[in-house]
Amino acid sequence: MLNNKYKYDNKPALRLTPTQLEAKKRIENKILTKVYTFQDVNCPVCEAYNYELLSQKDRYGLPVTTVICKTCGLLISNPMMTQDSLNKYYADDNDELYRDSKYVTLSYFNKRYNHGKKIIEFIKKHIGISMKDKFVIEVGCGAGGILAAFKDEGAEVFGIDLGNNYLDFGKEKYNLNLMNMSLADYINNNEGGRFDFIIYSHVLEHIRLLQDELQLIKELCHEKTLIYIEVPGLLSVHKNYGDFLHYLQNAHLYHFSLGTLLNLFQKYGFSLIYGDELIQSLFTTSNQCLTHRNYYNTNISYLKKMEKINKFIPVFRIKKMFRKILINMLKKIHLYKIIKKVYHRIF
Repeated sequence: MLNNKYKYDNKPALRLTPTQLEAKKRIENKILTKVYTFQDVNCPVCEAYNYELLSQKDRYGLPVTTVICKTCGLLISNPMMTQDSLNKYYADDNDELYRDSKYVTLSYFNKRYNHGKKIIEFIKKHIGISMKDKFVIEVGCGAGGILAAFKDEGAEVFGIDLGNNYLDFGKEKYNLNLMNMSLADYINNNEGGRFDFIIYSHVLEHIRLLQDELQLIKELCHEKTLIYIEVPGLLSVHKNYGDFLHYLQNAHLYHFSLGTLLNLFQKYGFSLIYGDELIQSLFTTSNQCLTHRNYYNTNISYLKKMEKINKFIPVFRIKKMFRKILINMLKKIHLYKIIKKVYHRIF
């Protein structure tokens, strides 16, 4: 375990709203009464069962066991919720715990639309292609905000997800082509359908059977198909969260660095075009299936270093209510930029 703060104690690391606290209680009760069940899993990259314990809880104070594979360096929730339990969780509890609401708002849709614009900029910057007349699918599309941005660029768009609340919002208000189905459902009912562009934006880390998912993705591809994969980057936790515990959440089953993500995709016959540690990445299909590299030392060293640094630079881990006050004080005496620069250079 990284240190004692990662021991399970039922205490959230974040300030939760009343809605989130109620959702947390429901989830805990369902775990206790075995409505939600768990099972041990092997690593999807190296297929080993060779783990080191990192944490017994997540940021909400839920009992979530996070381990690192010592054979390849991938971080995994193990034991992991069964697929039936995950389906129930997303239907009943996830939105209230994660988003603090079951309902879609216009501000949420607009936020996803703006994110779609950023994805388009990322594509243009690194491969210089236009989305005009491209056939685009997003898996895990939610209300379709990202797809709306692609549609405005001239693409033909299609989205799939599970859960009608979000899908209905995008269909009724923005006339988007969205359907309630899994990727397997789509493939079984649409033989021969191929896409120019496939989007997984903060979705892959939620998918239990990654091996099956990557095989399904291949069935959507022609030889020039591009796959955009965006997940929270393990090696950028210090930039986006400041604290590894604030990053951990029960719905994230896998935690990728660019190296471990590359391991997974190379194993199933994809090659990397471009990627960074945030992680934003572009893949295409490949005829080669490469063996994995071990990123255990890189990833565990990063996590241990972050724990040590956070003891000495509390501005990145103190409670939100005090953080702004401290930052403003440091800015006045011209120390904040220096502290921030030192913190990021260490990593």
